Amino acid sequence: SKPPAQKTVFTLNFERIQITLAKWTPMWTGFALMDAQTEITPRQRALVALAGPFMSLIELITLSLVAYLTRNDTSLLVRAMIQYAALSALITFIMTAIPMRYPKWMGAYAGYSSDMARAIRAIKQD
Repeated sequence: SKPPAQKTVFTLNFERIQITLAKWTPMWTGFALMDAQTEITPRQRALVALAGPFMSLIELITLSLVAYLTRNDTSLLVRAMIQYAALSALITFIMTAIPMRYPKWMGAYAGYSSDMARAIRAIKQD
């Protein structure tokens, strides 16, 4: 699915894949789109879709570990920023790991499928 019509933040071009970050906000990581220049298999499409929740989980684990290891050595402001980032990663993980179509109140994401829904759909095609 195509991202909502918004200003592109950046695009990375590789030999066979183009990755576009179409929107970014301070609270969420943004609306990313992977466009294969050649046809990819359903299994590859599922792996691409699963990369979103996986990276959110890695980000959550990393930030939680940093928050724990620096709990006595950082200022209140730094701790709050790390905790906020970890909470954002948790919410992102949950929202991408639940197979669903995003509701209207989710703004730019409304009507699009979550990463897990796309992965399940791709696996069923395989």
